Amino acid sequence: MNDYKTLLNSNIKKLRKEFNLSRDEFAEKVGVSTDTICNLENNRYAPKPETIDKICSAYNVQYFELLAPEKFSDKKDIISFINLKLNTLNENDLNKLSDIIDIFKKYY
Repeated sequence: MNDYKTLLNSNIKKLRKEFNLSRDEFAEKVGVSTDTICNLENNRYAPKPETIDKICSAYNVQYFELLAPEKFSDKKDIISFINLKLNTLNENDLNKLSDIIDIFKKYY
């Protein structure tokens, strides 16, 4: 499975292409330089949180959508991906997430 930087940058490029925009057009709408978009798409560095926020706002996407793999090949990959994310959370956030999962299970 790809690391977060690679996955995030790949999904940013995919988003730009979905809107059929040049790097210049995409960068202008986001409010960053074309060089920034070029560097992200070429996986030279991970975007700053502010850049991610700008992209999400400009293109009406959620942060988690930029981190989602295109598709998982099996249940093991899904669990592995979720575990990577869970390992970054503190105890308080894990408790909140547990509550959210309970609500989700109840209504979906």
